[in-house]
Amino acid sequence: MNFPEKLNLYMQYGVNEYWIVNPMRHIVQIYSLNEEGQYEQLDVWKETGIACPRVLEGFAVDVEQLFRS
Repeated sequence: MNFPEKLNLYMQYGVNEYWIVNPMRHIVQIYSLNEEGQYEQLDVWKETGIACPRVLEGFAVDVEQLFRS
């Protein structure tokens, strides 16, 4: 299943938040459902930063630590 198919399937079933973690480019992207039931990109981190979801209060991912070899 490719990215657009998966994204549409998750949207159809009401998955509130969708993360894309690209280990090759060291990028984390977070998408969230808006009031219209469509995904909008919340934020993007490349190599550094703290990724925090809306749906899991208190959870955070240190992007630099995530991609450290």
